[in-house]
Amino acid sequence: MEEGVIYNVTMGDNSVFNTGEIQNSFNKLGDDQKEVKEMLRILSEEVFKSKNEDAGEFLTAISTEINSGSPKKALLSVYWEKITEILPHVKNIVGITTGITKLLT
Repeated sequence: MEEGVIYNVTMGDNSVFNTGEIQNSFNKLGDDQKEVKEMLRILSEEVFKSKNEDAGEFLTAISTEINSGSPKKALLSVYWEKITEILPHVKNIVGITTGITKLLT
């Protein structure tokens, strides 16, 4: 997916996720968290490519939690674990695990 381009992705249950909405939601992260933002962008792309509705719901939950103003690290951790159970290959993508670790610490 091209960075900055908004895609509507139809998931397995015919629900539509808007990549722009998800990716823009990570803007609440500060400039000091550029690596985390990039990780979340890559993770978003992988989830959208998979068209797996459960992974999409957990990604949306991560986005919602980040935007809550005081994200709970325990919830973010659970959502991350669920995504990696559904899409185990994401753990092997360079930078994703490092970025999520920074988000959870």
